Amino acid sequence: SLSSVSQEEDADDADRTEQRVATDFRRQQAFECGLKAAEGPGVEGSWAATVGVGVALSPRSFARGCKAAEVAARAEGAMRRKQALENATPGAAPLAPVPPPGAASSGA
Repeated sequence: SLSSVSQEEDADDADRTEQRVATDFRRQQAFECGLKAAEGPGVEGSWAATVGVGVALSPRSFARGCKAAEVAARAEGAMRRKQALENATPGAAPLAPVPPPGAASSGA
């Protein structure tokens, strides 16, 4: 009957959606393992176990997580170097504070 075919298609659609959600979740977990692993040994838990779990879940997503952490660390380092250079530039004295309106001037 037409109704049983429709119900089977709905069940197939639901199964595919469930599989997609499970796959996305696995990839997200692998990505997060990559982020943690990129911090290196010494973070909470076992670094080798984190790597193993991430690779088992999704090698590509794990690698993307590692790469994202690496890029973020480089960007942070570059920002800190730039800020240190700006703070150490000779002749770049900080601006004098502006007196509040109505304050008496010392040159009168």
